Amino acid sequence: MADPDLAVVARRRQKRFFVIASPLFVLLVPAMALVSFASTRSMDDLPAGSWIILAASAVPALLVVGALLWARRWGARAVQPPLSWGLSWTERWRISKAIRTNQPVGEHLEVARDMAHRSVSSRWVAYVLGPIGVTLLPLRFLIDDGEGAGGFPAYAAPVIAIALAPNIWLEAKRAQRWLDEHGQGETA
Repeated sequence: MADPDLAVVARRRQKRFFVIASPLFVLLVPAMALVSFASTRSMDDLPAGSWIILAASAVPALLVVGALLWARRWGARAVQPPLSWGLSWTERWRISKAIRTNQPVGEHLEVARDMAHRSVSSRWVAYVLGPIGVTLLPLRFLIDDGEGAGGFPAYAAPVIAIALAPNIWLEAKRAQRWLDEHGQGETA
């Protein structure tokens, strides 16, 4: 069983993260819609009901935040704080390095096991991210209108997705190897 103090500190840090990130996430969608709309028209040309539409665009983000908080409260494992959030940054880095290099951890074995399980369970991201990047990159060149539609991020995002996919897969493979040799447990 993990140290209860680590779990308490991790939960407090996750709560602080949610308090800061949730309003930013909820306000990001209407802000992006407003900037997108304002870049194509002047603010005087906004139709009368457009402010209601901008405000309503925050509803899906509010639903996502609410669902995450509800799932966290009722114990869904995927949204519980990682035990590593209860450690200092240097301790987390040391444990992460031990997992990557397949070395024994010593203390905080439960935290290392949690980190490795989370890495293995995120392997699906590599299987999704790579094909998405491979699909989007040629599409960006096919629909380019010569005016730089989407700008640099529209070209950089698929390249980053293609570059990250093998790294995520490799980290998951290393974590599985560490669990097999040092973690004394099977993956979920």
